[in-house]
Amino acid sequence: TGRGRLSGLPIGTDFVYFYTLAHVGHAGTFAALASNAAFYRAQMEVVPAAADTPYPPVYPPQLAVLLSPLAQLSYGAAYATWIALTLALYGLVVW
Repeated sequence: TGRGRLSGLPIGTDFVYFYTLAHVGHAGTFAALASNAAFYRAQMEVVPAAADTPYPPVYPPQLAVLLSPLAQLSYGAAYATWIALTLALYGLVVW
């Protein structure tokens, strides 16, 4: 991941949570959803550049499974896919 912001955080800072969740789902390591510390360890393995921004596990394992295909992409490609899907769904709802 690149540090593309003046703050030093990765671009798509909130996406770090969903990308970590995707990796949890892909690996089947759902125990990482049981505590803040376990999820933070998973986050550090996936996006070490986001060490200053820990996220608590608040979504259920079903979302981790749904997002798991994103784990096969690099952070940048997964973020671009996330944005494209978000815009497509928004456009569908507005249309």
